[in-house]
Amino acid sequence: MILLEGKLFFRRIAGILRAFYRTFVTAGMLRKLSKQKQDLAWNTTEVTKASSTWGKNVLRDLNLELVVEGSSTDLPAIYVGNHISYIDIIALLSIKHLCFVAKSEVAKWPIIGEATKAIGSIFVKRDSAKSRFHTAEAIGTAVKEDGKSICIFPEGTTSIQGKTWRRGVFKVAHDHDLLVQPIGFSYAPIRRAAYIDDDALIPHMFSLIRKEPTKVKLKYFQARKITDPDRDMKIMEAEIRSWADEELRKQQYFESPIGYL
Repeated sequence: MILLEGKLFFRRIAGILRAFYRTFVTAGMLRKLSKQKQDLAWNTTEVTKASSTWGKNVLRDLNLELVVEGSSTDLPAIYVGNHISYIDIIALLSIKHLCFVAKSEVAKWPIIGEATKAIGSIFVKRDSAKSRFHTAEAIGTAVKEDGKSICIFPEGTTSIQGKTWRRGVFKVAHDHDLLVQPIGFSYAPIRRAAYIDDDALIPHMFSLIRKEPTKVKLKYFQARKITDPDRDMKIMEAEIRSWADEELRKQQYFESPIGYL
C-alpha cells in the first residue's frame, strides 16, 4: 500500500511539472510566432498544431480521458456553454483552435496568462462598462471579419449546478449576425474535476491525478443564429443544463448530501 501511494505521489508531481513545462514552452512558441507577424495568424499550421498538441498532452499529463459527442460547425462562431473547470479550456483546445474571452486578471497569471494572451484571447474588466463595450465590439470583429472562433462562458465563473447566464454575448451575436455553437461539459467524478469554491490550482491538479482517469465529456449541440437574444439564450441555457443535470444524475450527484466525490 505504501509503495502504491509513493508511486502515485511521484506520478502526480511529474504530471503537474510536465503540464506546466508544456504550457511554458507552447506559450513561448506562440509569442515567437506572433512577433514574426503583425497579427498572430489564426489558421497557420504552426499555431493550430501548437495549441492542439498542448491540449492533448496536458490531458494526458493530468490523466484525463476525453469523450466527444456530436460535431462542431466548421464556420467561424461564438462558442457558449457551461463552465465547470479550467479543464474545459484544455479539452476544447485539444480538438478545436479557439480563442477565449477571459477576465482581465487571467492575463497576469504566470505562464497560463502568457499562453492565453498568445492565442489571441480577449480580456474584459467585468466591473467596467467601457471595457465590456469594447469587448463586445472586439468579439464581433474577430468572428465576422477575422474568421476566428471565440469561446465565452456566459455563467462568468465555474460551478457544478450552473449559474444564470448573461445575455451580452447573445446580443453581440444577434447584432453582428454571428453563428453560435452551444457546448456542454460533464466530468466523472464531478467534484474531482470541478474547480470551484476555494480550490487552489496546484492542490487541485495534485488531487486530480489518480490511478483511474477522470472522464471528460464534451457535447456539441446544434449551432444556430440568434433571432432573439433573450429567448435564444434561455433555450440554449436550458438545453445544456438539462443535459448536464442528467449526467450528474448518472453519478447520483443529486442524491448525495455531499455530492459525488
